[in-house]
Amino acid sequence: MKYKAICYLSNIKPSLNKGEIDDLMDFSVHQNNKRAITGLCILLDNHFYQILEGEPNAVDELFSKIKKDNRHNGLIKLIDKPIKDKIFAEYYGGDFAIVKKRVDVNKLKIYLEWLKNANIPEINELLLLTENFLKYNNGL
Repeated sequence: MKYKAICYLSNIKPSLNKGEIDDLMDFSVHQNNKRAITGLCILLDNHFYQILEGEPNAVDELFSKIKKDNRHNGLIKLIDKPIKDKIFAEYYGGDFAIVKKRVDVNKLKIYLEWLKNANIPEINELLLLTENFLKYNNGL
């Protein structure tokens, strides 16, 4: 196993304001890039949907911190599995991506379609979960 992917869904605490969420996202992008963790965080309808991918120890350590964070609740881990290659290494210039605007969602949908056409069986479950999250959470 070269890399690991974890995907989870959680509810944003209602007490968080837009500025606090923006600060959290800026901090997350910086920290994830520093640790060579790729993936994305989608913010829609007061939910976080996040995919983390990278070295197994780095991903596990980060997810352990995420589980303890009180800025969200109702965390459900959807996927935790080894992957041969990073799925989002080519997305957003290889940086960790935040998806919260219409243009971000549209760009992600194009990338997901490209991944589907690549026909990589190992990522089908992750693609389906992400597409369904967008479809059923006001993903435009």
